Amino acid sequence: MAQEEIATDSTINILGYRCKALQLKWSDGSIYDILYTDELSLTVNQFELGFKNIPGLVLAYTITSAKGMRIKYQATQLDLSPLSLSLFTINNELYQAIDEK
Repeated sequence: MAQEEIATDSTINILGYRCKALQLKWSDGSIYDILYTDELSLTVNQFELGFKNIPGLVLAYTITSAKGMRIKYQATQLDLSPLSLSLFTINNELYQAIDEK
């Protein structure tokens, strides 16, 4: 994967946040054109592979396949309230409890 920042002459605003453009080129020929903001401090650093090295919160991206098919995603709403742990379930069969005595 190659990553390069794209210089933009104008400020791109999404949901009131100033966004920077970044392009990721993958070995399979696909290209991700990403718009992200560094105005928000992220407390979670685990993202899908394509976004793990982006220095901010991705608010829009377009995937262009090697064959030229394009898919665009863009945030239409942003909720910064914390998530409740009750939203997550833990599969008890796939982890090991370690006794720390």
